[in-house]
Amino acid sequence: MPDDVTKEKSVRLHIYLPQDEIDAIDNWGFKNRIRARTKAIRELVKKGLEADESN
Repeated sequence: MPDDVTKEKSVRLHIYLPQDEIDAIDNWGFKNRIRARTKAIRELVKKGLEADESN
């Protein structure tokens, strides 16, 4: 299990995204030196949730 995944039970999630959103995720990951798309998605979700909590 990758270091950045918590020790809690992980749940696999299948989603469909339009190509432009995949491209945006990949570009964001590249700019932030995140090699794996899955890790980039987890980081973006985490940032979104943290931003929502601050509102």
